[in-house]
Amino acid sequence: MTLLKLPAAVAFIGCLCALWAKQPPSPVYINPTLTQFDSFPDISGIHTKYAVDTVLDPPGMGDSCILGYTRTGRKAKAPVICKPSPAIVIHRSLTGLLENKGLLATDSASAGYIIGTYLREFELKETTKFMRQDMTARIKFEIRFNNTSDPSSNKRFIFETENSKGTFDATKKAESIARGAIEAALVEIFKTMKTM
Repeated sequence: MTLLKLPAAVAFIGCLCALWAKQPPSPVYINPTLTQFDSFPDISGIHTKYAVDTVLDPPGMGDSCILGYTRTGRKAKAPVICKPSPAIVIHRSLTGLLENKGLLATDSASAGYIIGTYLREFELKETTKFMRQDMTARIKFEIRFNNTSDPSSNKRFIFETENSKGTFDATKKAESIARGAIEAALVEIFKTMKTM
């Protein structure tokens, strides 16, 4: 009786293994919100207060918030998901920077400029070379400085920043790589504010 059940048990275990092998890898969740601002340039020369308007996610991103894919096994790739959404991450990072530097207005009415941000792209790309993975975070965004007292002097800029790192396991570095691209983006915004 036992001998008759053994082939069935082996087949059952084989089916379970096959199903397990076909399961998609779990998503990799990252939160690249910037919270440290010590490395930013000096604020001398900036006397205007700023308010941050709603940040819009890249077109077509929807609710998935997938920035890219990372290799998690020999033939497996997992989606890298930004949680909270890229728009919320940028909004919190920019608001945090302005607050840290004493440049955040208490409300729109007390602001000299209202900053509108439109993310055009926010992506992570990974390439594998033998025992090494290279990951690049790339952000393309439009910034509008809307003058609250003189709309004719509104200004619009388009920036593109990126941050790359090569490592044995890029999956573990995805968050810091994305954060580095956001930091580079905020530095560009900060530099622009100093010229206004």
